[in-house]
Amino acid sequence: MEALPGKVRTLGIAWGPPGRQKVKLSKHGRELDDEEIWVWKPTYLVSAHSDSSLRKFNLATGRVVGRMSVGKLASRGTGGKSRKRHSVVWAVGCLM
Repeated sequence: MEALPGKVRTLGIAWGPPGRQKVKLSKHGRELDDEEIWVWKPTYLVSAHSDSSLRKFNLATGRVVGRMSVGKLASRGTGGKSRKRHSVVWAVGCLM
């Protein structure tokens, strides 16, 4: 089954490794100068799509910061003609 033109379906999602961020503690609305802690926060999300691509989203801005396409597969059509078909990315995972 071919995807409809202009319709990209998300097929897989993976969290990227978290990054450390410094957070200042506050008390009653005022920042405490000597109180800082480090917390782990997710920094990006990677998604797999039906248009043969992976996209990396920055979680702070919600924007796409990277895109990667996988190659197309050659398949035999009717009459022995070769044509290119999209590879479908079913799942994605992030490693540290």
